[in-house]
Amino acid sequence: MRIRGNRAAGAERAVASPIHLELIGDRQALDLVRRLARAAPDIHHVTRLLASHVTALGESGGVWLLDPASRRLRPAAIVGPGLGDAELGDQLQRALGTGRAVHLGDQILGMGIELRGRMAGAVAVARPPGGPSFGEAEAAALRDAALQAALAIDNSRLYASSTAETAERRRVEGDLRSHAVQQAALAELSQRALGGADPADLLRDTVIVVAQTLDVPVTALVEAKGDQLVLRAGVGWDAPGAPTGHAQGAAAVERDEPVIVNDGSESAAAVPVPGRIHPFGALEVYGRARAFVPEDVSFLQAVANVVALAVERAADEAEILHQALHDSLTGLPNRALLGDRLDHAIHAFRRDRRPLALLLMDLDGFKEINDTLGHHVGDAVLGAVGSRLSEVVRQTDTVARLGGDEFAMVLVDVEEEEARAVAVKVLAAVEQPLQLDGVSLRPRASIGISLAPRHGTDADTLLRCADVAMYRAKRFADGWAVYDSSYDHHDVRRLALAGELREAIDGDQLVCHYQPIVDLGGRGVETVEALVRWEHPVLGLVGPDHFIPLAEETGLIRPLTWWVLREAIDQARRWERSGSPVAVGVNLSPRLLHDPELVATIAEALREAGVQPRHLVLEITESGVMSDPPAARAIIDRLAQLGVGLAIDDFGTGYSSLAYLQQLPVQRIKVDRSFVAGMLVNRGDASIVRSVIELGHNLGLAVVAEGVEGPAVLEMLVELGCDSAQGYHLGVPVPAEELGRLASTG
Repeated sequence: MRIRGNRAAGAERAVASPIHLELIGDRQALDLVRRLARAAPDIHHVTRLLASHVTALGESGGVWLLDPASRRLRPAAIVGPGLGDAELGDQLQRALGTGRAVHLGDQILGMGIELRGRMAGAVAVARPPGGPSFGEAEAAALRDAALQAALAIDNSRLYASSTAETAERRRVEGDLRSHAVQQAALAELSQRALGGADPADLLRDTVIVVAQTLDVPVTALVEAKGDQLVLRAGVGWDAPGAPTGHAQGAAAVERDEPVIVNDGSESAAAVPVPGRIHPFGALEVYGRARAFVPEDVSFLQAVANVVALAVERAADEAEILHQALHDSLTGLPNRALLGDRLDHAIHAFRRDRRPLALLLMDLDGFKEINDTLGHHVGDAVLGAVGSRLSEVVRQTDTVARLGGDEFAMVLVDVEEEEARAVAVKVLAAVEQPLQLDGVSLRPRASIGISLAPRHGTDADTLLRCADVAMYRAKRFADGWAVYDSSYDHHDVRRLALAGELREAIDGDQLVCHYQPIVDLGGRGVETVEALVRWEHPVLGLVGPDHFIPLAEETGLIRPLTWWVLREAIDQARRWERSGSPVAVGVNLSPRLLHDPELVATIAEALREAGVQPRHLVLEITESGVMSDPPAARAIIDRLAQLGVGLAIDDFGTGYSSLAYLQQLPVQRIKVDRSFVAGMLVNRGDASIVRSVIELGHNLGLAVVAEGVEGPAVLEMLVELGCDSAQGYHLGVPVPAEELGRLASTG
């Protein structure tokens, strides 16, 4: 139906003059249907379009919709004047329901909008007062408009419902996808935790997975250490604007419950990571322009449980491993761990050629302590002995309890003299009085020493040799003993060589070679070191490494040292008389340092040769001094009174300190060759040499570097301010006549 009058079709306002209606079929209705169909997604557009359309029947048009809550008609769209009365909706609601158009006076015509047999709203048209009344044509047109409105409103509501359902479906699908991603991440983390993954790797991957899954820029996994939180793994903590602390994690740990903070552009959530007694720590996430919801917290709690599982599993495994490798009474490594440490030390020797020593110790009379005072006292003694051993050795060494009253110590990078010095220290520590159950005990022990590579290069051999030496020490009540093959079987060749060495000392088969010690300031020779050689009639020239240990073990070191001293003093006399006096250094064995005849023998030799005491320098090993510091101090003081020079040899390999050496009347310290040789490749060795030089100078001591084998090491020593140096780069040991004329340093 189309309505014509004296106003254009589609105009939004009617004129006051009479309107002539003409039926022209369903074109207008069809046009309305199309327009309403296009507007269907938007109910407000539908009502505005309908209200505008019905104005063609009068001057004004309006649409009312039923409010589901109040069940009253409320205006949805009104075009033009005359329909703005607030009571008009109620009047229409009372009049409608007949399925026909109703007249509210002469100027208003209304029609109900029905959906599925129920009133959903109303449409009305108004004419100005004094205008023509509404007829059947207008009523029929309004009825058609109401029918089309009902269809459009129904479509709009169906569309809105469908849109809402689609949005909800998409939301649910998104939640399901997010949940699936979270479950997959949890499954992977759980599988790795149960599979024994490295805890550090798992924690690092956990924070990455959480950041990706929740799409957050910052995550953290912190461990509670006392009242501090320590970051174990994190994502985004080094980015600009990242949190500066772990306030939320601290709150979660303190409360032992999740914490959520949604504060505008910055949001955070944290959950505690469970522990056996207290929370292990917390898992934190920080986001921007997002809010954390309970589902996020549930995911974080699940992840935290996985982390707790991994941490507890690692702790359990570490505890089991510790129990398997440590003695339960003393807490020291057991035989199994000792074997592993010993194997590692042997491997290091094969790689770096750094020697090692194995000390095996057994308590003397321990059975009597157990039988007399009870096993609880015996256990207390073992615990105290274990603690004392740990305090004596270095952190790089290993102390183990092998079982019963037997202990072992692996000393790395030590020569025999250092091993002996440690044995003496260990015995002194063990034999300190011990008060238990009101009884004063003084434990005693015996120690056997084996050395690699001299006595073997595998753990079993070293253990066997140390055991043989220990029982040797126990048998002769010596306290300690270094393994010798004669202790467990007779070595004819070794015994023969010892006899030949005695003959060599008495029969003038020994010679001294001299190695210069160069002043790095003037590059002149200030001292030479006397080094003994054996001119063996069959073996040829034999170096000291091959017969000095034999001399130490057989007691020949005493006559051997007297021979070297007299030969060195005689050579110093010859250099004095030639007009080129130079000091001669002689090494003193630790055993000779405590010889009661040492001072008198040296004084007599100097007097007989007529050599000034300052031209003799006695080199005393650091370990020799520390084996019995009070006795050594007394001997060194007497030697100083003679006027001879005194130097501490192989400094840095023993267990003394420069502060202690300051108390001794020595003039110089010699840095051990092992540190000097490694200066170019080992930063630690270079630092040690630098520190020794600086501290030595601060204590008024001259510093000599041993083992200078190349120009680069020499240049570095000069830069460090080292006073003197010796080594093959500066001069090899040669007979006295090959040194030529030597310039005296005065």
